[in-house]
Amino acid sequence: MTESQKISEAKKYISQVVDQMILADSDLRRIIKRDIGELIDECLAYSNLGKAFQFSANPQLEKAVNDILDKLRTDLFNIIYIRAENVDKIAHKKEDKNRDNNSLLLAFLTAEIANKTLEMRIADYVSQMRSEVEAFVAAGIFKGLNKDQILNAYLANIQKPYLSPILLEAFREGGFKAERIVSKGITFGTGKYVAAFNNLKRLEQDTIFRAYSHIEHSIWSLDNSYIGWMTYRNSGYDCPNYCQPQVGVFHPKTEFFWGWHSGCVCLCIPIYKNDIV
Repeated sequence: MTESQKISEAKKYISQVVDQMILADSDLRRIIKRDIGELIDECLAYSNLGKAFQFSANPQLEKAVNDILDKLRTDLFNIIYIRAENVDKIAHKKEDKNRDNNSLLLAFLTAEIANKTLEMRIADYVSQMRSEVEAFVAAGIFKGLNKDQILNAYLANIQKPYLSPILLEAFREGGFKAERIVSKGITFGTGKYVAAFNNLKRLEQDTIFRAYSHIEHSIWSLDNSYIGWMTYRNSGYDCPNYCQPQVGVFHPKTEFFWGWHSGCVCLCIPIYKNDIV
């Protein structure tokens, strides 16, 4: 297969991977709406706390909240697993290999990347969401809102929760116990996402792409003539600092391609001994 044929084939299959990545937004909104709706429902039984509302104000409430957030973590892992499994199948089809089991996929999903597993990252972002929701519930209780009104306010502002009208009003009002109202939101500095939703969306999309890449590399490595790989652009997005300098650069098979940046969809092309002239 010529280099241009390899690139054409890679584009064909990576488009199917991107289709799975695109679903992350609707995946997360559906799960969050269901689980956080249940959490808010539990919280409203303690609306008598008023401005003093916070999850830790009552042991029974805190247990109920933790149980629901445990379910949320599981639901998030499961949907990411489903999407990753889909691209696992796509990779096997591309390489014309039988997929006898999910061992390659599980090895990737349970591995530590930059000192954290997928489950650890999900837990971090759910903890972040916990603080966001606590603030919305406290502000909603103060305004006399019902479950649907609080949930809709959160979902409508899920990408920029601390700029939502309901929380900006609570910041001005003052006197609340909820941590993120007291602190008037939170920032993480340049390059870090403030919203848990944005972090989770990035995590799901990057995990899908990396799972596909991991499976591809694992299959290529079974061939003794496989020696390495190189990448090519797959979008018109200007990326002079990351993707563009790597175009056509040889990398040995001991390196894995995880994407040059978050959201990267560059094509990865295998190089075999007989490709070297």
